Amino acid sequence: PTLISGSRNNLLPPPFKWKPLQHQFYTTIYKYRDICKINFDNIKIFSIVRNPYDRIISHLFFFKVINKNDTSDYVSKIIEKHIKENRDNHTAPQYKFLVDENENLIDNIKIFKTETLNQDNEIINKYFDFNIAINSDKNLNKNYFKYLNNDSISIINKYYEKDFYLFNYEMK
Repeated sequence: PTLISGSRNNLLPPPFKWKPLQHQFYTTIYKYRDICKINFDNIKIFSIVRNPYDRIISHLFFFKVINKNDTSDYVSKIIEKHIKENRDNHTAPQYKFLVDENENLIDNIKIFKTETLNQDNEIINKYFDFNIAINSDKNLNKNYFKYLNNDSISIINKYYEKDFYLFNYEMK
């Protein structure tokens, strides 16, 4: 999901209206599909997932909560805090955006990985029947793992366990 700072939707009732539409779980959007005017019988849905370790560190850099000089001990404390806060569902486990009320992945959602977007570009273009220029190299080669320690790895492993499993990411 992409964060639009300070925005909220005016379609959904509380408490959902305080989160932008792109930060809603599939179950919420499906429940309010009539209000949102979404025909789930005639829609192509896709999502792009990311390795949970990289995702949380990237999130913290994006919001300028950490910087490149911070220690892994400091980052560990920040990770724990941000996971608990989970503003706008931005640190929510990714699977929650893609499952039904029984926590089963939705069959008709096409899932791509951030790490392979360049290679998957042709598949994505065929899926949508138009060309999308993807350039996802910007942050892929960053060594985010150096910001983690055993405590933060344990926190991430526990909180994002289903993401690791469902999206076939290796747990450290």
